[in-house]
Amino acid sequence: MILDVVIALFGSIILGFSLMVCTLINGILYLIESLISLVIEGFTLGRLGKKNESCKLPGSARGGALGLLALLLMGALVLLIPSVLEKQVTLVAQDGHCLPFAGLIIQTNGQNQHLRTNHSGQVMIPRFGELSLTIKDPRYVEKTWKQSDIDYELIVERTVLGSSLDITSEKLLQPIKR
Repeated sequence: MILDVVIALFGSIILGFSLMVCTLINGILYLIESLISLVIEGFTLGRLGKKNESCKLPGSARGGALGLLALLLMGALVLLIPSVLEKQVTLVAQDGHCLPFAGLIIQTNGQNQHLRTNHSGQVMIPRFGELSLTIKDPRYVEKTWKQSDIDYELIVERTVLGSSLDITSEKLLQPIKR
C-alpha cells in the first residue's frame, strides 16, 4: 500500500513536470511562430501534446494547471520566507577588516540566542520583533545595538587583546617568500 502511494507520488511529480515543460515549449513555439508570421503570412508550427489520447487521466486541464500553480507558489514561499524574515548584518572593525567568528548575543522577546559570525563577519538576524544585538567577545569591546540602530554594517572597536591577535595572525598567515 505504501509502495502504491510512493509510485503515485513520483508519477504525479513526473506528470506535473512534463506539463510544465510542455507548456514552456509550447509558449516558446508560439513566440517563434508569432515572430515569423510577421514576415511570412500563414506560417504555423505544431504544438506538443499527448501522443496517446486514449490514456487520458480523469480531471480537467484547468485543475492540473491550478495544482501546478499551487506547487510553484508553495515552492516560492519556501525559498522567499527566510530572506524576508531575516536580514544579513556584517560586523566590521574600525580599520575595515571583518570580524570572523565573533561571539554575539541576540535578545528577542526575552530570549537569548548565542551566535557566531561566519568567516567573513556576517550573521543572519531576525528582521521583525523586539530585538537587540550584543557583541560579547574578548577580542572586541562589548557593545549593544537596539533594533533601530542595527544597520547592514556595524562598526566594532577592538580590545588590546584583539589588536595583538590580529597583528599576530596577519604575520603568521603571510605567504612564504622563497
